Amino acid sequence: MPPLRLPVAVSFSAGCLLAVASAAFPEEAVQDWSCFRGSAARTGNLDGARGPKAPAERWRFAEAGAKSIGIHSSPAVWKGRVYVGAGQQSVFGSTGRFYCIDADGKPVWQAKMKAWVFSSPAVVGGRVFVGEGLHENANCRLYCLDAETGKEIWTFQTKSHTESTPAVDGGRVYVGAGDDGVFCLSAEDGKEVWHYPDAHVDLSPAVSGGKVFVGTGYGKTGAICLDAATGKLLWYAATDLPVWGSPSVAGGKAFYGLGNGDFRKSSETPKGAVVCLDAGSGSVAWRRDVPDAVLTAVAHDGARVYFGSRDGNVYAADAATGAIAWKGACGGPVLASPAVAKDTLYVVGGDAAVRLFNAASGELLWKHDLPGGTPDEPMELFSSPAVAGGRLIVGTGAGHVVVLGAR
Repeated sequence: MPPLRLPVAVSFSAGCLLAVASAAFPEEAVQDWSCFRGSAARTGNLDGARGPKAPAERWRFAEAGAKSIGIHSSPAVWKGRVYVGAGQQSVFGSTGRFYCIDADGKPVWQAKMKAWVFSSPAVVGGRVFVGEGLHENANCRLYCLDAETGKEIWTFQTKSHTESTPAVDGGRVYVGAGDDGVFCLSAEDGKEVWHYPDAHVDLSPAVSGGKVFVGTGYGKTGAICLDAATGKLLWYAATDLPVWGSPSVAGGKAFYGLGNGDFRKSSETPKGAVVCLDAGSGSVAWRRDVPDAVLTAVAHDGARVYFGSRDGNVYAADAATGAIAWKGACGGPVLASPAVAKDTLYVVGGDAAVRLFNAASGELLWKHDLPGGTPDEPMELFSSPAVAGGRLIVGTGAGHVVVLGAR
């Protein structure tokens, strides 16, 4: 991803653990969350159920007694539990946190890591796979933890940072490691299967049809497709803008977000786009330019694709042609990926609020302000919402995990 330095510290008071009513996720939420946003289509929703129709806060979690915590990782839901990474900043530097939270908003276990956790977890077969580190960090690790207990099963050392969310497929783990390229590891023991060192990769791989889709925003910018079995380069598609949005893959096409600037600020001459490539050859099927960078993953629901931009809008476009169907204002830069649930779209905006749109028409159905931040120190929102069991789960830059849903 574009450089993301240590965030402005946001503190909250001790004992900030709120559980409202019983919140058990139904059985639909037990599927493996195998990659960023749950699937290669990047919908943030695996069970097919709608999320909350009204923005009632069901519970809110924050680590009791901790200060200067921020959640930039996106939550995963597995067997009724929420898994998410975080970081803590102090005058001495930063360290990482990882939380497992039960269906009532109570902590089950916590793991501490060397560096801030921007990576989002993949939870597969009772194991949690997650990386550590921000752009300034080196010698960061990919962790494999027991999903029930948090016990470390194995770690894999890289020379750079693992901001990337791993993708787990066929007993293998695929992850970007910054300057260290892309690794394929055994999910069982963390042993290296292959290494592709020829690109700086921070975004999260998508695995589909025996291929691994990644991209780079550094040097020779472009989209990259590797053979999942061997790591051999299958194709490379050069781009005129950095590739920051984690690719989505559906219907034989790969969708990438492009743009200049970074997570902190826009370029003085902002540009952004979404490009749709043929997954087999890398040839361009269509391209849609927008006024500023697309740093989010592109969510695909079959008929349309959805993406946010630093220009403060979320866009819906025809998946086959790229024609814009509608756009919706979100109060500021959209840096978190949208979540699709049936005919609705959940978007976290730059004004520290989550919005629900009608996915077909773009009608705004409701807006809900998230806790944290001040007018002088606005809260950063990089955590992408997840929808599971009729509920919406999102992390905040002020260290909260918030769950919305009917009480």
